[in-house]
Amino acid sequence: MAVRHPDRIDLHDERGERIAEDIPLDAISPLHNPAIKKICETFKRSVIVNLRRIEDSLRSGRMGGEMGVGEECQIPGIELDLPIVENAEKIAELVDRYVRVSDDDDTSVHVLGGGEILFVQVPTLRMYMASDWASATVNVGVATAHAIIELFNITPFNGSNVIKSAIFGRYPQSITLRGAVTGLLRGWPPALDGVGLAFRTNMVNDIVAITNKNTLNGVALSAILETLAMFDSGDAIHPVYERYHLLRLAYQGLNANNLVYELVKENGKDGTIGTVILSLIRRAEEDGVIKVKETLPSGFKIYKTDDACLWNAYMAAGQLAAVIVNCGAMRAVQGAPATINAFNDIIKLATGLPDLDFGRVLGTSIGFAFYTHNIYGGAGPGAYAPAGPLLRHSRGFIAPCIVAGMCMDAGTQTFTPELTSGVYMKIRDVLPPEMKQPIKYVAEAASEIKDKL
Repeated sequence: MAVRHPDRIDLHDERGERIAEDIPLDAISPLHNPAIKKICETFKRSVIVNLRRIEDSLRSGRMGGEMGVGEECQIPGIELDLPIVENAEKIAELVDRYVRVSDDDDTSVHVLGGGEILFVQVPTLRMYMASDWASATVNVGVATAHAIIELFNITPFNGSNVIKSAIFGRYPQSITLRGAVTGLLRGWPPALDGVGLAFRTNMVNDIVAITNKNTLNGVALSAILETLAMFDSGDAIHPVYERYHLLRLAYQGLNANNLVYELVKENGKDGTIGTVILSLIRRAEEDGVIKVKETLPSGFKIYKTDDACLWNAYMAAGQLAAVIVNCGAMRAVQGAPATINAFNDIIKLATGLPDLDFGRVLGTSIGFAFYTHNIYGGAGPGAYAPAGPLLRHSRGFIAPCIVAGMCMDAGTQTFTPELTSGVYMKIRDVLPPEMKQPIKYVAEAASEIKDKL
């Protein structure tokens, strides 16, 4: 018999309005919710081709892509001066023809940025036969190569051998993919450090760009990707751990029972990390999530809980509220790692209960604060991906908070979404609405299926 969880929640949007009522927890699971499935499929079968980069690379003979800045190879005599951007529509027609399986399938090819970008969604049928998500990128990259070769009558005698390098970079000489083609998921299977990390390879700024800097929708999309990663990696296997992650998604990611919104509203005017914690403890007591275990002679209260998973979800919501209050006040993301650090350090002392994710978030935030403030000369939090060695140790609880801080940043960062993730802004308009307003569409989908679970 399949596992079903007893929890029921109300979902509220970014304005605090209730949009779904009495939803079973399983209705927001990636295994059941159609909107989350759509988000998952979109990330896996979507490919971005930078036609401008291909044109510039071929024209200059510079390619490779392994250097942090520029290209490491320039080979005189191989240059091809091809009007690729000018012919983007013709290339798109050929790519569509090559990747399409049937006339009525869900293939989608868009020309964006005045011909500089191709955004391709391969048909779902191709993903059914694929061994992993790299299939979409490889097939679109090869289709683009064939389109350029055919359109401009390129042969082995006048340059077809360099088309591949302009598109794919040095791959497969190198395990990385740093040419002009990439999946909507930034990760590339040979370059990942372990299993179950693919959904965590988009940097914070990518999510901010996709959701147009809308704080709670950015949080929701990030939380959904983190949850997909936990299901992908096996961390959500076993009823306890599955519920653990679904409660995190509900309360931190989808504003369940309006908890995040109300904590922010209560503390938004003149609150601090400490006042958010006090509000959280009071709300958790009222909701019966925690209760006083012992009152010391000094009057200090030590708490206990009969539901560690639910208390953990409440803390996740409280941590997000603290980041929104703190970063919102300063209009800057730089304090987000330190806010997470302080929140967890204080809340375990204030309650006597374990802090968020049983210490993993506190430990991770210490390193994250150091690397985003010191060793890299203040490398911005928005430029990091949850799959990186700094953030991967927290099981989904940090990235949504950094997304929130970055959504509220008023341009204080060197590494802004416009700089690191400009292509995601260009493709945003052709992405499914589930990607841009995940709270709304996940809630609607949950309402539709709640009586079927």
